[in-house]
Amino acid sequence: SQAVARRLDNNPQQLARSLRQIGLGSQPNLFPLLSQIKLPSLLIVGDLDQKFVAIAQKIARSIPQANLKTVKDAGHNVHFEHPQDFIQLLQHFLLKTAVETNEDFA
Repeated sequence: SQAVARRLDNNPQQLARSLRQIGLGSQPNLFPLLSQIKLPSLLIVGDLDQKFVAIAQKIARSIPQANLKTVKDAGHNVHFEHPQDFIQLLQHFLLKTAVETNEDFA
């Protein structure tokens, strides 16, 4: 696909620079603040990315209204690997959240 071709055409030096500047290893630890999130939150991970499944599970335990969804046969880039599943999960979450929000204001 065109998306795969674009990814394969990336400059390795620029990708490495990007990871050094904005990768997970350069970001501050915000885990202690997650319990302060009071809004519904959606976490989507691929079941093949065990590292991020574990991280998402930890995040979900910390956010009071977290919704963790795992997509079967997907890796790190669920939105790229299984876009229809990603869209369906996101749409369902947004519709459910909108309905619940409207009920809170009724």
